[in-house]
Amino acid sequence: MLLALESTLCLVADVFAGDHTPIRVAEVSAPLGDTAINVAAAVASATTLMGSKTFTVSSTLPVRYQDSAPFGPDSAGTAWLVVGQFDFSGAKTERIPVNLLIDSMTGRLVAAYTDSTGAWPPVTAPGAEVTAAERCKMAGWKLAHEIPDTLHSTVPDVMSAVIRHDGVDPGNAGQMFLRPRWNTPRLPARTEGDKLVPLRGKEKVWIVQVFGVSDSVPAPPPGVDWRTTERLIEVMDGSLKRMSAVHVP
Repeated sequence: MLLALESTLCLVADVFAGDHTPIRVAEVSAPLGDTAINVAAAVASATTLMGSKTFTVSSTLPVRYQDSAPFGPDSAGTAWLVVGQFDFSGAKTERIPVNLLIDSMTGRLVAAYTDSTGAWPPVTAPGAEVTAAERCKMAGWKLAHEIPDTLHSTVPDVMSAVIRHDGVDPGNAGQMFLRPRWNTPRLPARTEGDKLVPLRGKEKVWIVQVFGVSDSVPAPPPGVDWRTTERLIEVMDGSLKRMSAVHVP
């Protein structure tokens, strides 16, 4: 018996709105440590991750970050914050501000995110009492603690995939976060006795978190109009295939 999960719908009560961004950063005055990468290495890593000839760096700061939705790794750490802009062809070609958190020790991408465009109204769905973590576990995500090292897709690649698959343009969204992660999906799976055995192994994916895009939640109960202002989209690294989506009202 096979169980398939093409697109996952999660309805949860957890919301961020306005300035309640999941990632907070604070500049640190003390050195990041003797084993930390230097600013030139951080900029080189960010430039590679952007893969765009139009990417320009405006500032680089050593920071301590706090991520309330890390999806696997530690929720806090030190990093180089590389701030810049690049030309992105979405609904229209425009300069998109982008922030890249480069881990201070490994040079790996903790997260990339756009600037917030301002406040957006939280929308709650009746009966959505289960937490986001519980719902996403039910959806079949098993995210590893470590962050992937070598990536086969750039940040603009993933943004383009999100437009193609979900119609979400980073230039129009309230804010977009992109986090490369390792995922061992629990589904699809086969049954062996009373156990489910996943059909796929550990995969390198991007977890894209989008705020401020208002649209109807698919397949709500009859007569109920639930609308979401947050989405989680799982995109495969390399192939850029959309693996699953979570709608958070």
